[in-house]
Amino acid sequence: MPVFIPTTDPYKNLPPKIIMTENQIREILIKADCNRDGYLSKDELKKAFKEFGSKLPGWRAGRFLKKLDNREEQLNMEELNIVVDYVLAREKEFPQTVTMHKIMNVLKEADINKDGHFNKEELKHALKDLGSFFPAWRAKRAFRKIDANHDGQISGEEIDSLLEYLHSRGFGK
Repeated sequence: MPVFIPTTDPYKNLPPKIIMTENQIREILIKADCNRDGYLSKDELKKAFKEFGSKLPGWRAGRFLKKLDNREEQLNMEELNIVVDYVLAREKEFPQTVTMHKIMNVLKEADINKDGHFNKEELKHALKDLGSFFPAWRAKRAFRKIDANHDGQISGEEIDSLLEYLHSRGFGK
């Protein structure tokens, strides 16, 4: 089973390659098991593909079950590995959700004190990891646009705005 590990190219001054991890994909699939029976029905699989950002989640779920020649119309947790491999291999088909997960992962890593709030320094480090050419300037701009209560921290609902802002600026691709 392929597992992608963030790497850097020692010959280029580029940020690390960040992609959705196997564990994150598993979490989404396990969360989709609404009735907690250990199986993913077609509707539950559709919900998972929708969260991945699939354009046709119902069709994809049906097609996936048909490809597995699954007559019960559901996946057990052992067959989950097949879905994980599929999503890892087709990450380009699920762009927005995967991009948001990438941005969130970088933000979590940059949250040095793990309090769930971001100050300018933490945001500057996150922006640098996301590949910003001028992370200090971009952090200052983000704070002006997003820190609604002017407390010097991005927290709560402001984090959602930060994710949207960073996504709209092309970060996380």
